[in-house]
Amino acid sequence: MRLLSGEAFFDVAHDAARHFTVEAGGAKVVVLGTAFDVALDPSTTTVQLARGVVGVSAASTAAVTEMAPGDMATVDHDSGEILRETVPQGEIGAWRNGLLFVNDVPVENVIARLQRYHSAWISLPDGTLARRRVTGLHDLRDPDRALRALVQPLGGKVRTVSDYVRVVSRF
Repeated sequence: MRLLSGEAFFDVAHDAARHFTVEAGGAKVVVLGTAFDVALDPSTTTVQLARGVVGVSAASTAAVTEMAPGDMATVDHDSGEILRETVPQGEIGAWRNGLLFVNDVPVENVIARLQRYHSAWISLPDGTLARRRVTGLHDLRDPDRALRALVQPLGGKVRTVSDYVRVVSRF
């Protein structure tokens, strides 16, 4: 399976005859019976494991990083580097309950995820703000509020140009 954009949660039964594989951006996830979340963002692919075991690799290398429940692996599309950390298992796939949990990711990636839930187009012309890294839990049921909560601590502001356009900047 290939994830072209967005995020998906998979709950896969083990089948030794057929391995389930998900390709997303520069990452490949091989499943051996598990439940996990894959999020494809502009510069990274993030895999969070709720149950079972998966192997994650970058497209540029054959090395496989094996994950255990509660692990999160973030694959950088440009460098192929895989950053591993742990996350609370209750937050894996939180978007299915209207919540977005992010941990040390660029603002541009969070805005790309929020864009999926917002009816307006969101513009982020400030490259410095776009690259700032953030951690937080946001309510997807109110994407404008989530957007403001994301950028205000960084000195950012959300301007409503119309019902269909939001511009995020630092002035």
